[in-house]
Amino acid sequence: MNIFINNNLRYKRIKTSIVDTSEVKLNQGNTLILTSQTDTIVVMIQSLVKDVKLDRVLTIGNTSTVNSRHSISDFMTIIAIGATFVFGLYFLISYFIRFGQLEILAISLFNILMSLKIFVSSETFSQILFTGISASALSRINDTLYLLAALAFIYFVDNLFKEDCRKHVKQYFMSAILLFEIFVFILPLKYYGTLRVVLFVFILLFAVYIFSTLFKAVKNRREGSTILLDSFIVIFAGTINDFLLVLGVIDTQRIIPITIVFFILFQAVFFSIQQNRQIAKSEAMMETLKVINQKNTKFNEASSKFVPVEFLHYLKKETITDIKLGDYQEFNMTVLFIDIRGFTKMSESLTPHENFAFLNNYLSVISPSISKYNGFIDKYIGDAVMALFPKSAEDAIDAALDIKNELLEYNIGRAKARYEPIKIGAGIHTGNLIMGTIGNESRMETTVISDAVNVSSRLEHATKFYGESILISDDVYKNLDNIEKYVTREIDFVKLRGKTHKTTIYSVINDDDRFDDEYLVKYNSALKEFQENNFSDALYDFKKLVDENCFDKVAQIYRDRCRYADISGAPEDWGGFYDIV
Repeated sequence: MNIFINNNLRYKRIKTSIVDTSEVKLNQGNTLILTSQTDTIVVMIQSLVKDVKLDRVLTIGNTSTVNSRHSISDFMTIIAIGATFVFGLYFLISYFIRFGQLEILAISLFNILMSLKIFVSSETFSQILFTGISASALSRINDTLYLLAALAFIYFVDNLFKEDCRKHVKQYFMSAILLFEIFVFILPLKYYGTLRVVLFVFILLFAVYIFSTLFKAVKNRREGSTILLDSFIVIFAGTINDFLLVLGVIDTQRIIPITIVFFILFQAVFFSIQQNRQIAKSEAMMETLKVINQKNTKFNEASSKFVPVEFLHYLKKETITDIKLGDYQEFNMTVLFIDIRGFTKMSESLTPHENFAFLNNYLSVISPSISKYNGFIDKYIGDAVMALFPKSAEDAIDAALDIKNELLEYNIGRAKARYEPIKIGAGIHTGNLIMGTIGNESRMETTVISDAVNVSSRLEHATKFYGESILISDDVYKNLDNIEKYVTREIDFVKLRGKTHKTTIYSVINDDDRFDDEYLVKYNSALKEFQENNFSDALYDFKKLVDENCFDKVAQIYRDRCRYADISGAPEDWGGFYDIV
């Protein structure tokens, strides 16, 4: 052992006797403190410490001398314990926040284990907290913590630089560490010194493996590898120094607490760089995601112009990419068909460019009215528009009336440009329908399949025959909640082309200056006479209505029907209805 007197090395690795044992006291920190105030040279024999295997240089001197010598060492030990434990706790919390990063868990365990190792091996804390534990037991605990810390460091390096680690070599080291842990606890004290020599050789081999891995990582330019290599050099130097000091090979001071502090500083630099780069990557990713979101937004906006967002909603799809061939849903909705009167003749006088310009201009005028009343456009069919109204039939009627009003303003502009006014016909019917996708895997489109679609289309065509703007079916008429807000008149009892059932159709004539209340009373009276097969009286009344209002095409139709029936009589199989196309 080495003997210091008043902070000066006087004897090196000697084994003699103590001159006066009453003058000295051995504490748990393996420090001899003189009980007298003189500089008496005191030596001790091995029997004084009995079975204690000293882990550090033995210091002999008076109380003030020893305390002065250890004050700096204790200060550095406290810093090392606090720094490693705080960093270990910080990394442990980070691991649970960002679960899955095993390198964070490994470095947190390494720091916590090293803080416990320094704590256990500290002379100051040994004197205070471990008075009932023998020095040999503390040595075993110290070596156990050191081996576990080495195991955690292997996991840290392996998970950080997986591509640079030799997996089979790593497994050998892990197995060796576990074997050493067993020997540390079961090996008798007389063989423990030999075990420490073997352990020292193992630490050297362990360091070679870590160095080779870190050198390979540096060569491959792995992120943070240079800083970790430098930090490992520092802590390895401290470890070698303390091992050689314990084995009595060198005469220095314990520097592991200092190297641990430097290692912590390297860790702080490493992880701050990692964090800054991660933040930079996150910001770059956020920018990328922002660009992607902008593109997705533009794509969704563009796709919604081809497939209505409402259509996706009713198919229970988030985006157009979610749609699959054969998707469908059944609903009860109101269908509105709107068409331009005489568009075919009008388009013949226009160039292709003028046709497209006119249609786009016209559609931009009428489309907002459909959205305004809770509807959405399913498709454009040339100059025709097919719209769906999920909430109520009244929405469809209100939209059709609003379109008529918008076209009044639109036609004023057309008149100024010396264009003919635009007139429309609208057919409205309510019923069950199927919304879905048809086509094949390479080309498909959304569509609506329903008898309601066909009926509303037929009604729209019938507006040309009757000279009316808006025709609604009996199903729509009977289900109006606020029928009093609409001005209607019964038009006919018909069987539409391709249909077997008959239906009564009505015209919605709000704001139609062709008719006043008195005229509608006369019309309803004449229609009742016709339906009761009183054709001569009905003929008389309808003639008067035509003379009064030559623009009422329905009155003209009934006049002609009454004239024919009055002369020829009604057919025997006539059920009061007419077939219309």
